[in-house]
Amino acid sequence: LEQDFKRVVEAGCQVIILDHLDYFDAYSYDNDLQHTKRLMKTIRRLQDQYKVAVIGFSQLRKNIDKNIIVPTYDDLYGSGDKVKQATLVLMVARSDDDPVDGVYPTYFNLSKDRFGSKEACIIGYNIRTNKYEKEYKDIKIYARGTKIGNKKVKEFA
Repeated sequence: LEQDFKRVVEAGCQVIILDHLDYFDAYSYDNDLQHTKRLMKTIRRLQDQYKVAVIGFSQLRKNIDKNIIVPTYDDLYGSGDKVKQATLVLMVARSDDDPVDGVYPTYFNLSKDRFGSKEACIIGYNIRTNKYEKEYKDIKIYARGTKIGNKKVKEFA
């Protein structure tokens, strides 16, 4: 990982995207918790050293409560150390609401921001254009992701 960071930064990359964080260098540690902790500290150190933005994708736990509308960072697999080291945690979730004219509602929840913001919105994804709509609706998502305002959001545009 350290060699790859150095190589891509020297090649001019300003953003590094890491998918499947749970599989990076997994062979070199005794257990999942130890692996996640060392991996996240290494990524944070390399990010600071090379002054590069890092976007990490992670998997969710398998048994998420059915009442949760939008998963939170507590639902990330190995979440503790991932969240501790992260500057921002953005959760994206497809809504169970029916699409309207081929536009599917999608929740975006900024569940951690070291700069103080805790924002959430719902945006429509248009399957005809394969793009998100420009309009969005700000919403309130409670801590466990089980409520949005006082009820589930049905209209979003």
